Amino acid sequence: MKTKLRLLLVSSLILGGCSGAKLAQKPDYHRGMHVFNVFCAPCHQNPSSDAPQLDEEGDWDLRAIQWTSIWKQHVTQGFLGMPAKAGHPELAEQDINDALYYIEIKVKSLE
Repeated sequence: MKTKLRLLLVSSLILGGCSGAKLAQKPDYHRGMHVFNVFCAPCHQNPSSDAPQLDEEGDWDLRAIQWTSIWKQHVTQGFLGMPAKAGHPELAEQDINDALYYIEIKVKSLE
């Protein structure tokens, strides 16, 4: 699992450098926790949901090898049963980056 997460981090750094796009600010863990708790937790901390559960390492094994850009695309555009931006179009790109950063840190802590 650690190798997968390292690959994820390296890939996201490479892709971020190649895209030329810069974040307005660095992702913020505490802001990400707030965004997650308000917008993501209703599904990602609800075992009756089909969404991967934040505290279940097995739910993230295959997802951890995906690039952060794919996670971001899924959140932004929707994926399977998840609506785009969790059904909240007012979420800003920074909100999404913060929430993804929070999820990434939480998933790493499951190792």
